[in-house]
Amino acid sequence: MESNTSIISQLKSTELFEQCDDATLAAVSSFCKTVRLEQGAVLFRQGDKADVLFIVVDGLLRIAIEQPHGGELQLAKVGPGRLIGEMHILNAGRRTATVVAEKSTGLLSFPYALFQEILDSSPPLQLKLNEIIHQRFRQNALAVVLTTIFGQKDALALHRFVEHMIWHEVKKGAYLFHQGDAGSSLFFVVSGLLQISKKESDEHRRIVGELKRGDCVGEMAMLSGNARSATVRALRDSELTELPKELFEQIVNRTPGILRTIAKTVVKRLEGTPGADRKQHPMMNIAVVQISPNVPFAHCLKRFLAELSVFGTKMHWNSERLDRLTQRPGVSQTPVGGIHHRQLSHWLDEREIKYQFNIFETDNTVSPWTVRCLERADRIYLFAHADDDAALSEI
Repeated sequence: MESNTSIISQLKSTELFEQCDDATLAAVSSFCKTVRLEQGAVLFRQGDKADVLFIVVDGLLRIAIEQPHGGELQLAKVGPGRLIGEMHILNAGRRTATVVAEKSTGLLSFPYALFQEILDSSPPLQLKLNEIIHQRFRQNALAVVLTTIFGQKDALALHRFVEHMIWHEVKKGAYLFHQGDAGSSLFFVVSGLLQISKKESDEHRRIVGELKRGDCVGEMAMLSGNARSATVRALRDSELTELPKELFEQIVNRTPGILRTIAKTVVKRLEGTPGADRKQHPMMNIAVVQISPNVPFAHCLKRFLAELSVFGTKMHWNSERLDRLTQRPGVSQTPVGGIHHRQLSHWLDEREIKYQFNIFETDNTVSPWTVRCLERADRIYLFAHADDDAALSEI
């Protein structure tokens, strides 16, 4: 058993605890345990219960996720100072990846439950952890996106350049670029939903298609050197990563197969096919709001969900269900800018893409959950009784 002094020293060398005060470090070290993995040993497997957080002290670990049709996708290799398992701080459910020792590796471990007590009493630690988790979500989502577009072999080649790509957060209603803009970059959609449109006259703009996670845009202007041929606007808060032309050319020189994939995307654009699958398999977030007290809301909502099932897969979200699924009572009421805001947004992003329709049931008040539902919505349905007062409610 290592001394607390040694463990505190190790904690100070990590990204999470490097700025922590001595009291916090002493509290964390009191329930830390040391773990040693030999080369090839499994720390945990995808699907295992997630109830322990780890910090790499020495060695190297490989993180991978199982693919639906067999094989695995390598997300990262991580060494000393890196957190393992932090993605489950919000939701202590099941592991979403498998972690294996690439060589003999030493770690510190501590239970989520005990660490959560420390976290709740240390706002600076919460902010740092939130920042780390945000970056992990981005990195993992980008790894999946690049593999979806290019295949695992070429995606691994692209990963060497990921740190040079530029991240963009595009708020709902904002524009990524306009038709006619100069353009020399390619963008990958990591989360959210965007719309492509073309101006055909001063009075008319045609909707060409939609872009969701796993799509790329901007390749035509990048390859041709011409102006942007369409306008792209965010239908939801979206995150994209930008690949500048100069960096793209470096990558193509090393991995020519990437150019072939981009060329296929250009052909589809020219054929007018982007978004064609969206019409056959629509994806939509719907907020449902009860705006008068006498409407039989539960009954109406049940019928609405049943009718929607005819058109595709659906998920019904409300504040109680979210708290239950995350095993964190009250987390649904996290306000925008709150400590769990980014984590919760990413958590919902990961689950929304599994369904064609996500139905967000608001609370009866203007709560943080109600605000979140309305912000994520592509359509808003109001439920009211015809005989009730038509005056505007708080919502």
